[in-house]
Amino acid sequence: MKDFFISYNKADEDNAAWVAWQLEKAGYTIIIQAWDFKKGNNFVLEMDDALKNTNQTIAVLSPNFLESVYTSPEWAAAFAQDPTGVQRKLIPIRVKPVEITSGLLAAINYIDLVGIDLETAKQKLLQSIEGKRLKPNTEPIPSFHQEQPNKTLKITNNYTLAEYEIGQLNRAAQFQHFKGRILEECCSRQRKTLGFILAGPEQEWPVAIRFRLAHLLEKVLIGDSKHAPSLKKLNADLGLTNEPEELQKLATVENYSQYLWDLLGDVLTCQREQTALQERLSQLPECHIFYREALREEINAPNFLANLLSAWEDLQLHPSSKSHFLLLICEIAPPQQFSQEQIIAALQQHNLEQALLPQLRSPNYHADIKDWIKLYIDNDTLRDSISEALKAFTEQPDIPMITLKKVLKPLIERYPSH
Repeated sequence: MKDFFISYNKADEDNAAWVAWQLEKAGYTIIIQAWDFKKGNNFVLEMDDALKNTNQTIAVLSPNFLESVYTSPEWAAAFAQDPTGVQRKLIPIRVKPVEITSGLLAAINYIDLVGIDLETAKQKLLQSIEGKRLKPNTEPIPSFHQEQPNKTLKITNNYTLAEYEIGQLNRAAQFQHFKGRILEECCSRQRKTLGFILAGPEQEWPVAIRFRLAHLLEKVLIGDSKHAPSLKKLNADLGLTNEPEELQKLATVENYSQYLWDLLGDVLTCQREQTALQERLSQLPECHIFYREALREEINAPNFLANLLSAWEDLQLHPSSKSHFLLLICEIAPPQQFSQEQIIAALQQHNLEQALLPQLRSPNYHADIKDWIKLYIDNDTLRDSISEALKAFTEQPDIPMITLKKVLKPLIERYPSH
């Protein structure tokens, strides 16, 4: 006997496959139509055999699931074996917004994965399947005190709430990379300064990634609603030209360390030397994200970028200090190029290869934008306006972020979702 048969509607196959993957990775045995039903065989007989040879049935709940004539017999068979739910023969998992207020399914508690990030969803899934108590690791924040993340974020430098919301689009890879490295370095090793490099074509609008980092730090890793992460742009310009001899200057120890002290001293209004900066950073009451939209000269000098991050991570702050982050954003405009291999080689010299974030890709309407609308847009008029405005893009495989920004930003500013 296998552990679980996963019942789902075809429209939710990606969600069902994700659940199956997580459970098999955790050591459970699974039967799922997408992987186990052979082409050409009788579907009804395959389903009957699966139900007879598994201990429990997982129902992947969505509007499509409840409307399907084929999924009803699957969950009904499991329900009939255990109508009181004591043996947990039927385990519903909600993957899309749907309300069940009547009928037999309404009596069964479901595992709710809607509106949470992948890592949290994975933990909640496995703990719920094991029947563990779902007490959170951090103190809950009550609703009478909790503020929306985009209201607590200090969005400055002419970036608006609309751009923050658009910045949440299609950033799962960067989110997971941030989380893995921050948990390892800041939480396990108590590191106080951590740096990242993000490179991408200009049309992908990579500056928006800082909103994703700020959101992650506030909601997942810091959980401090009183002191949300503060975003600070590093603006100083050395006035270099793109000549080889000028670029060579960026590679010297004197330049990269002092360059960083100049950038930080300017925004923190303190002396531009290491000791004063370490003291100032240690005194800041909240986590800071310092971001630098790299100059052309800097992008063309990968050793300089690596040296800048190395100087940042070598800063020694007080043990009680908040953790602070440096984000170097390399926005590539044609005909400019960025060598992934060269920057990796430069970072490896300082054991900083994990500082390079995954490359950006353009969002897909069906895979990314529809979920973004569901999670971040709660104004019905705005939802309808966005859906109407994006009709022309539904058949395109990918839509550049800069194009989406031009379409979405005016709508979000006209109809705020919060």
